[in-house]
Amino acid sequence: MLDIFNVETDVEVQEERDSVGFKAWESGFYPATLKAAFLGEFGSGSRYIEIVTEIRNPETGETMNHSERETVWSANTKGAYYIDKKTKAKKQLIGLSKMNSLGELLTGNALKNSTFTNKFHTVYSAEANGQVPTELPTLVDWCGKEIYVGLQKVIANKQTKQGTKYVDIAETREFNEVNKFFDENKRSNLEVKRDTKAIFYNDWVKANANKTKDKSKAVVGAAPVAGGVPSASAAPLEFNL
Repeated sequence: MLDIFNVETDVEVQEERDSVGFKAWESGFYPATLKAAFLGEFGSGSRYIEIVTEIRNPETGETMNHSERETVWSANTKGAYYIDKKTKAKKQLIGLSKMNSLGELLTGNALKNSTFTNKFHTVYSAEANGQVPTELPTLVDWCGKEIYVGLQKVIANKQTKQGTKYVDIAETREFNEVNKFFDENKRSNLEVKRDTKAIFYNDWVKANANKTKDKSKAVVGAAPVAGGVPSASAAPLEFNL
């Protein structure tokens, strides 16, 4: 199973860099506990790692259970890469780069060198049209780790299903996504590798705190459609990879 994380020699690896580039929380730097991390599969056949964190706001005392899925293997290319449309070069999936970085931050190991143990998680089943307990390969060594997250508030188009694909509609939604992971000492993965002090998180906060990332775009000829894509607790998004 771990062979899916092996990257061929002709694939351009995109290393993570320290760079600044419900009701959603404001963008900010928050302490969190990693509650679960497991390998799943989209309906398309692509594989993802789902990360579940409990994020805390020390100022308000609020907590938020936050879930994200990062694609780590593409059904389209049958590998851990995509084809760059401009250069036609093979490039490592951004989700795999992000999860490799998180694994190194937490345990010192990228995904291909990590240990997976089968555990039950409640996930969406298209066949059952609902949430069902499912046994999935789990990164047990990641669970329970105390971390910090650079959390962004995002605006993006809602989507609706047309045939077998999800497409953008004019209506938008607000949500949160983790832009950057830091260890319990507020160090980035690069700072851990270099054994340096936690400095970059200050730059991240200055560049991102209380700023909303707008990913929305105009949808030509489309009228707003009520609903859109359900949250992570309902049907998962299909990624065209």
